[in-house]
Amino acid sequence: MEYVVEREEAIKRYVLGQLSENERYDIELRVLTDSDYFNELLLVEDELTDDLISGALSNHDQERVKRLFLSIPERRNKVGLTNAIAQYLSNSEERRWEETLREACKNRGLLDSLIQEDWMGLHILALLRSSSQRPSDLASKVKANKSTVSVVLNKLIESGLVEQKELLTCTERGTETLEKIEKSTGVRLT
Repeated sequence: MEYVVEREEAIKRYVLGQLSENERYDIELRVLTDSDYFNELLLVEDELTDDLISGALSNHDQERVKRLFLSIPERRNKVGLTNAIAQYLSNSEERRWEETLREACKNRGLLDSLIQEDWMGLHILALLRSSSQRPSDLASKVKANKSTVSVVLNKLIESGLVEQKELLTCTERGTETLEKIEKSTGVRLT
């Protein structure tokens, strides 16, 4: 086990230009004659690239990598590509997190619109799925005053569950929401 660690350390020092001329010659000879050793060299280069991108190298090693390691166009391209991928993944994670937060906020608003005033929003949505209604008719059907119904309706409209043209109607999203609730609870909402 120690031999592997020592070999990897020697290759790393080779890549960083930290070996004497004789040590460098020995490694170059092994790289040219031993395909496993050559593959190990490529792995060490990849690890150094990752360490450079992630900031895991000491300041001294960072400078060495920039000066020696990046002087070769292929290595410079590899670092550029790795950096671009790392930034893309980082941005993707941020976008996924932001989308998750937006979705949670939207779902919270949707839930709030349904449970407000002792689940009046859910009751109104079920009524509107059956038939379009006037706001005043809804107030009498849910046995509430018009101002309370108006507040609940505004929340339902903001959530995209209800739309108002001439009459109030349940949107496709509203119908899908009701169907999901019914499926998960086993209760038909009317």
